[in-house]
Amino acid sequence: MKEFKVEYLILMDDEGAFCDSKPTFNKLLQVNSDIKISNKKLTYKGGFEVEYGLISGEVENKGQRFFQLTLSATCKHDKLDIFVELLRDIKKIIQKSGGKPEILVDDISTFYSQESYPLIHCIENTMRKLITNFMLRKVGTSWLKESSPETFKVAVEKSKRKDAPQVYKVDFIHLADFLFKPYSVHNTKSLFDKLDSAESIESLNLEQLKEYIPKSNWQRYFSEIVDCEDSFLDSRWRKLYDLRCLIAHNAIVTKRDHENIKQLVEEINNSLDKAIKDIDKISVPADDKEIVAESVMSNINSLYGEFIRTWKRLDTFVLKISKLTNTHVRERTMPDG
Repeated sequence: MKEFKVEYLILMDDEGAFCDSKPTFNKLLQVNSDIKISNKKLTYKGGFEVEYGLISGEVENKGQRFFQLTLSATCKHDKLDIFVELLRDIKKIIQKSGGKPEILVDDISTFYSQESYPLIHCIENTMRKLITNFMLRKVGTSWLKESSPETFKVAVEKSKRKDAPQVYKVDFIHLADFLFKPYSVHNTKSLFDKLDSAESIESLNLEQLKEYIPKSNWQRYFSEIVDCEDSFLDSRWRKLYDLRCLIAHNAIVTKRDHENIKQLVEEINNSLDKAIKDIDKISVPADDKEIVAESVMSNINSLYGEFIRTWKRLDTFVLKISKLTNTHVRERTMPDG
């Protein structure tokens, strides 16, 4: 048995209102025949009993009256549904009467938040475990050093989470980008150049063109060992993020929210566990390791991502200038005739 307290502060217009005192407020609630109030007790539907407290007073110079309503139920959590139903009926009555209830205390929301957060904590760490295993075992222990500019390393050192491993410096929502965000292994401009220089459809290699299609790391390396689409996991991770924000920002968390969290965590966890268990079956070609590292580091730091994109554009531009210069030099040095 546990005590669950819910407290509301309700404002009512005082002028011409029929609800202008504690007795009239009590009568208002008892318009619902399922509610009975007596001796600081409220009984709902003949059997569910809660402690009932009410404070009333005037809002200074506003022509309004406030009612501070406290309801405390001592029960097992499986009885919370009927408590929630009572609260819903009370709010409905108050709102229909022009009242504006504001929540001061909601132990029911606190309970479901406390029940939900360990589930989110575990699945977040499972995701970090998978990413760390993949990067260290398949890309290499130096993936951070080899793929990071000096400015980024300094930024990591200045991170508020400086004592945490690299992947633990990434926010919840961006973790999914490591595995599910599509990227191309080739510069898009080189594709345009290839198409522009093609003399016919037959001169193009279909398999080479397909290499330009953006794919996620999940599609490239995990889809063969886990029978689950990256879009399925990505959409569920983002739904879980929205629910996680309710807890992180101290918003109201309901039983339905808690049940959705449980379902989402279970769906995601099944695939992540399978990926961790069979990670030795994954092989990352040597030529792909730098690209994978860059895609991951781009998600750790948005400035680094922009650095990589700008660097590649510059590299392509320099290469093109170099080719044009070499061609021009050869033309000038070729003998006449």
